[in-house]
Amino acid sequence: FFWAQIRTHQQKRHHHKQEDQYNNIIIIVVIIMSTTATAATTVNIPSLFMVFLTPALGGTLLGYDVGATSFVLAKMLTDTNTSVWWHHVSTMSLLQGTIVSAMALGAVFGSLLVFKVASLVGRRSEIRFAAFLYLFGASLNTLAGRNDWSLFQGASLLLVGRFVYGIAVGFAMHGAPTYMAEMSPASLRGMVVTGKELFIVVGMMLGYSSGYFVSRHDGYSWTFLYGIAGMIAFPMLILSFFIPRSTRWLLLNNQFEEALESMKFVLNGNVEMEFDLLRKNVMVETTNATTTTKSQQSIFSKKYRRAFVTTMGLLVLQQVTGQPSVVSYVTVMFGTAGLDESSSILVSAFMMACTAVAVVLVDRRGRKLLLYIGCTMMFTALMILSILFTNDNTNNEEDGATTTKTTASTLKLVVILFAMFV
Repeated sequence: FFWAQIRTHQQKRHHHKQEDQYNNIIIIVVIIMSTTATAATTVNIPSLFMVFLTPALGGTLLGYDVGATSFVLAKMLTDTNTSVWWHHVSTMSLLQGTIVSAMALGAVFGSLLVFKVASLVGRRSEIRFAAFLYLFGASLNTLAGRNDWSLFQGASLLLVGRFVYGIAVGFAMHGAPTYMAEMSPASLRGMVVTGKELFIVVGMMLGYSSGYFVSRHDGYSWTFLYGIAGMIAFPMLILSFFIPRSTRWLLLNNQFEEALESMKFVLNGNVEMEFDLLRKNVMVETTNATTTTKSQQSIFSKKYRRAFVTTMGLLVLQQVTGQPSVVSYVTVMFGTAGLDESSSILVSAFMMACTAVAVVLVDRRGRKLLLYIGCTMMFTALMILSILFTNDNTNNEEDGATTTKTTASTLKLVVILFAMFV
């Protein structure tokens, strides 16, 4: 009986192995045939641009908030009007940090929430809901700037608005790249998805530029900056009603007719053949997922443990090293260093140029090499930045303090630009 059980187990393993080999052959055939089919189709550029622009605006709003909030905080700290509630922010370091971090906290909550509902609602619904939350959060932030609010009322409303705005970030940062990848042709998929990163930096530049404009005109309050965020979110919401649900998500939910129409939105020509190949590919993947146990599918399984730890480690360490803090507090840091607020615009322009270069090089040079270079530069930049700010007060008390401070300020600008490049 014992040896019979062993033979039965071996036969099952051999049977599953044959199924895996069969599925792999189907996938290879689908890939080869898709290359031929793609040649018979052409890309509808205006439709593809709409597919890209709508979710990319979600990234723009993320970047814009980083740049704008940096100036909002600086505006609050320098406001001499004692009758407004934000005049007290300059004496409350905890509130300053909470204002900046409330958006990140909302993004964490939004990411956990979207993880549960993404497969049910679909990518387009994620983007649409994110646009609505962006608009709602920006409206609350703008409303918080009323002069007759008390400190508790104004600060509470601002923090709630930034938390809601952060939830929108969580939904947008999941839905945007997924939707782009599922709707873009294979030949342009990498460029379309990585182009979102460029739009995040474009948003930062827009935020810093708008903040600089407000800081130079006394007639504009910091609430004007959050109002601009609402103006960006509104077209994102409207555009979400003019794009189809993603082809792949529709196939996964057996909505084949709508999936075909979704593919026709982006591709012209022999779309039916391309669609049939994608449908077979999705069916193969669905079959593999069905025959695999839950423990094997889990990202916590031993099979994926190394990749999971490496990926999550990189994501966590990227955020806790301090580089995001440099971005959020860059305007305040420049002011401490004695530099003009326009320097932040230079930083954002520099970031945009370097991001564009990275988008081009990432497929040519590989992710790992860029990661090695980036981590080394980030470590060096943040160490020098910390040392310079730590020694700033000591240098100002010595002879030749003016020259020393000027030199230190120049070095700080270089180092901050260095950190932004990372």
